[in-house]
This record gives sequence, structure tokens and C-alpha cells, in this order.
Amino acid sequence: MVERSKRWVLKDARKRYCYPSKDEAWESYVIRKRKQLGHLKRQFNWAQQRVAYLDENPKVPEQKHVQMGHHGMIQLDEY
Repeated sequence: MVERSKRWVLKDARKRYCYPSKDEAWESYVIRKRKQLGHLKRQFNWAQQRVAYLDENPKVPEQKHVQMGHHGMIQLDEY
């Protein structure tokens, strides 16, 4: 068997590999999931905006670049 090396954990860090108490671990988990939900909401809203654009513009555009809001352009070059 391979011996696992011990991991050094900084006690004063905000983010840690492990927490000394269940309360601190739970608090970190809640914060992490709220941040994750925020990221997913932004991604979902961005995708909804793109689908709305595609519903309004069903035909393939003539130009090679289509501006898609503040997220940049879509490039439609041939392969």
C-alpha cells in the first residue's frame, strides 16, 4: 500500500482543506453553495438571452461575426 502523506492546514486561512469543527465546515459549505448558485443563475440568464436572440433571428446571418451583447461575438467562419 502507498502511504498517504499528511497535509498541512493553515489555521487562520479563510478557505481550508478541512475545518476543526462541524459548524465551520457547514458554514463554508453554505457559502460555497450560494456562490455556486449565483454562478449558475448568471449562466442560465445568459443562455436565456441567447435563445431569445435566436428566436428573434432564426436565419443564419450573412456576416461572419454576430455581436451577442457584452459577452462578445460569435464567429461563424467555415471549417
